Amino acid sequence: MALTLPAGVNPPGDPKSRQAATMFEELMELPAEDRRLLLEELTGDEAREVYAAAYRVAGTSYALWRDDPVGFVEQVLGAAVWSVPRRFMTALTEHKQVAVPSCFGSSKCVYGRDVIMLADGSVVRAESLVGSEFEMIGWQEDGTQTIRRARAEWNTVEPVYRVTTDWGREIVRNGHHPLYAADNVRRVRSGGQVGTIIRTPENIGWRAINDLKPGDLVLVPEEVRPKATRRMPFEEAALLGYLLGDGGTSAGFVTFSHLPGEALDEFISCAEKLGSRIVDLQVREGRRHREIAVRGYRQPGRQYPVNPVLNLARSWGLIGCKATEKRFPDIVWQLHPDDLAVILSRLWACDGWATSGRTKNRPNNSAIGISLSNEGLIRDIQRAMLRLGVCGKVSKTYSSLNGKRFPYWAFLVTSARDMRRMVEVLDVPEKREAMKAALAAAEKRRHSELWRHRNAPAGYRWEKVKDVERLPDDERTVAIEVDVDHTWVDLFVEHNTFSCGQMVLWASLVHPVGTALVVTLAPLWRQVARQLWPEVRAAHTRAGLPGVVDMTQYKLPDANGVDTTVAYGIAAAPHNEAAVQGIHKAELLLIVEEAGGIATTIGDNLAGLLVGEGARMIAIGNPPTDQVNTWFEKLCRDPEVETIPISAYDTPNLTGEYFGECQSCPAGGHSPAKHMVDREWIERTIRVHGPKSNYVRAKIDAKFPKGLTNVVIPAEWVEAAVEMEEPELRPGWARLRDLGLADEDGAWVVQAGAWVRLGVDVASDGGDELVVARLVGDLATVEHASSGPENADPVAVAGLILKEIRRAEALAAAIGSSDPVRVKIDGNGLGWGVAGLLAAWGREGEHGAEIVPVLVSESPGREPDEATLRPFLKRDEMWLATRALVRPDEHGNTRLRLRVDDMTSGQLAAPKLFTRSSGHSQVESKKEMRKRGVSSPDRGEAVLLSVYEPEEEDSWRVIA
Repeated sequence: MALTLPAGVNPPGDPKSRQAATMFEELMELPAEDRRLLLEELTGDEAREVYAAAYRVAGTSYALWRDDPVGFVEQVLGAAVWSVPRRFMTALTEHKQVAVPSCFGSSKCVYGRDVIMLADGSVVRAESLVGSEFEMIGWQEDGTQTIRRARAEWNTVEPVYRVTTDWGREIVRNGHHPLYAADNVRRVRSGGQVGTIIRTPENIGWRAINDLKPGDLVLVPEEVRPKATRRMPFEEAALLGYLLGDGGTSAGFVTFSHLPGEALDEFISCAEKLGSRIVDLQVREGRRHREIAVRGYRQPGRQYPVNPVLNLARSWGLIGCKATEKRFPDIVWQLHPDDLAVILSRLWACDGWATSGRTKNRPNNSAIGISLSNEGLIRDIQRAMLRLGVCGKVSKTYSSLNGKRFPYWAFLVTSARDMRRMVEVLDVPEKREAMKAALAAAEKRRHSELWRHRNAPAGYRWEKVKDVERLPDDERTVAIEVDVDHTWVDLFVEHNTFSCGQMVLWASLVHPVGTALVVTLAPLWRQVARQLWPEVRAAHTRAGLPGVVDMTQYKLPDANGVDTTVAYGIAAAPHNEAAVQGIHKAELLLIVEEAGGIATTIGDNLAGLLVGEGARMIAIGNPPTDQVNTWFEKLCRDPEVETIPISAYDTPNLTGEYFGECQSCPAGGHSPAKHMVDREWIERTIRVHGPKSNYVRAKIDAKFPKGLTNVVIPAEWVEAAVEMEEPELRPGWARLRDLGLADEDGAWVVQAGAWVRLGVDVASDGGDELVVARLVGDLATVEHASSGPENADPVAVAGLILKEIRRAEALAAAIGSSDPVRVKIDGNGLGWGVAGLLAAWGREGEHGAEIVPVLVSESPGREPDEATLRPFLKRDEMWLATRALVRPDEHGNTRLRLRVDDMTSGQLAAPKLFTRSSGHSQVESKKEMRKRGVSSPDRGEAVLLSVYEPEEEDSWRVIA
């Protein structure tokens, strides 16, 4: 609830006004908890008078919570606060400095039977994900789509709502679920034609579904880009499209009916290539269509004919389906966009149409569309077209036949932008020219909906909310938690958490505008802009608070109506001492996030800002895993600082504490604890890193490193390499997915001419996975990981590696690399035989790569690089060379971009580093790692091998 000076209150001298002022003063004398209870008991009139009195006496209606941030969060923001945050929020009003070393951690709810898209393109019911971890497409407010880990748990039975837009997009969520929304503001154009109205999306931010109303705007993607890489042979993809359209499958066999022409010929050709035969059915009088059946061939020793097309249709779930029951098979959603385009093109050849015609009311009525009596199939088409970057309208209408009305649904593409994209990606037999004519007519049309892209990130548009409908029955919902971004993109842009932003709003609003300032700090700008401030915007929008929150600042109008900055965020990099100088205000609150990464020089300067009675600071974050005596550690040990550690074992999922209902999720009715660490995550972290590792001390126990750090590669360095920003697209650089290679659909950016290398860790020496990593310039990825008995067969293993070599060679050719692909294979055990096979295949012309077996147990045989200490063996040299590349510079940047999963990241940060009596550095062996409960770092060592260049190289190149 937004509390501002209400209109029509009694004048200051009025007895009721004096009584309200007295009540305000008496309330402020009460303990905070008693005051909260009394505020809840006030009548509406009493509350308005008290808020008005607070405004007159203290300059802001929110002064009632000046000494009570917990009450502000609960009563103004409507959010729940559990026991430990209660402690540090309260401590902030009693102490000048508060330090909160915390464990790692901290989702949204969807209707259990609604479908969502995963990162591999799969479309699944939310209820099927409960209790599992998976990957989704995360979203950032600049429109960037990233692959993020997510988890799902059952929520509760509660009311759910269907949101429908003017273009026919639909989702079902609970009332608290936030969508990225805006007001649809209509203004008269100044200086233009009289009466011209322009629309502008304003007041943009996260908005709960039950706060949306028809006419509001919601942000939607024009393209969703999962990492779908599965391939389907052309003949199978084309047949699937035709069968979804004009195929007959309801009687237990396959028929097809179509006018003679290109589409029918192609169907027959594909069926025959797959091994089936075509039989003409009896033509009914007056029909121009040719009706055919797909039969099989009898084979010796088999009772029934073999019909490959029938078997495929059966595997796709089409046999027995009427036209109104057909849906895209599950396999379709994991297909590469090229194969998806083949299926859609053939479906369009059956039931699609294109028109560039003119009507009396619409002189330019051009459109490309498809109409069906099957709503489910139209929804599948809508989702599939979005994968290809084509947006269209879904609409329902009725037709009459023999006096009866029948519903049918249409998917219409009407904008020139979407038609252009459709003509580019779909090659529709028999309808190419009609589609091009429709596009040509659309490009002559006046642009009447430019407002849909105003104030929207590139690649997104606004759609108007047509309806928010509460469904008749309450339904069980599923809570979805997305790491890092807390936001995902599917048909809509959806959100899932908020935290320290509550304190920003509290400190900004409980003092008169202009007398107080809140400054948030973090080591890196992306932490400021993408972690805390999106939460500030979300909480501000949900509560309907005054003022405007933009990317990293909060502005409120002062008494004269002048916008005044009351809070802002800055990056406090180690070299940027000036960033934290000259910050002064009578009431100053410093909120330091990711405090474990704050340099001592910056921290010492922060102490100089805490002058005056009203200056305070709270520092919160994970203790670092790789450094001792940091500024944050010294702050936590200072006896004058109130330190409140938060161990993972103190969080509600471990203690069982209940603290109200979550207000930030798409479905209330569950505890906010669903967004925090759980026992499964704790057990997995201990298993990967070992129970006594500094990583576990920091991320789980919220304790600082014990003694000197002894890991080879600190976890913070690995995280920095994982979070490295992608290079800007400029001449000579391209995204992998834009290179035109069938197996490359990543969004990562690579440089023309970059050296392509592979590293292979064979499942031996205690390892349990065969892993192939790839390095393209500075971009490191894991391309293959598998386990099982087949990895004991050197021929089978070599065959898998050969596939990755050919992919790498195709990539090298596409980017114009002058160096041959270089493959480094762990030569111990099975790996030596595998390397020999691959080298022999190279001599036979199967590939042109250099095969380099690396005996990691040998001596390096050369003087150590100054950045790699003194390695004892080649394995130590590998680890130390990579350590040098992921060590962040003064700006937090690394020389290696790691685009790997959590398991690989954990393995890279797991081994310890020891010093031998000779002075050589030695990395902990796999055997010793297993003794302390840490698994073999197979994926990590594959990445190391891709980077590493052994002695044989005349010039040791680490990065191309």
